[in-house]
Amino acid sequence: MFQKIDIPKKKTDLYNIPIYSNGIGDNAIYGYTDIAKIQTKCVTIAARGTIGYCALRKEPFYPIIRLISAEPDERLMAEFLYYYLQTIKFKIPETGIPQLTIPMVSDYLIPVPSKPVQKRIVEVLDNFDKICSDLKIGLPAEIEARQKQYEYYRDK
Repeated sequence: MFQKIDIPKKKTDLYNIPIYSNGIGDNAIYGYTDIAKIQTKCVTIAARGTIGYCALRKEPFYPIIRLISAEPDERLMAEFLYYYLQTIKFKIPETGIPQLTIPMVSDYLIPVPSKPVQKRIVEVLDNFDKICSDLKIGLPAEIEARQKQYEYYRDK
């Protein structure tokens, strides 16, 4: 286990493996190490604080407390698992300290379609995410194109 004082906050040549906590986005990076505890693609789930927040981790990393790492086996694509977990509203106990535990997460059944079906679902959802977040190809671009089309026909 790491002592907080020993953890570099900036990535270096030696310390280039991210240490992830239960934060969201870049706030999840606790620091960097030279040891990777998780080597494969997986999904992390925040167990406290931002309970239920999921992130797809494609590179080696080191998880710390309050972060659950779900490593899929060969039947399940990590990307599919990530998207599926986005649909779950985890039931959190209302007494004591709110938290998510591994046994609580393992109670949820995850459908495992064939690999080609998983791949197609991931492609569609990746494309949808790109359209929604990329201002050049998403809704703003479509609005601009329709505005130009309107102006063209109006001037005719």
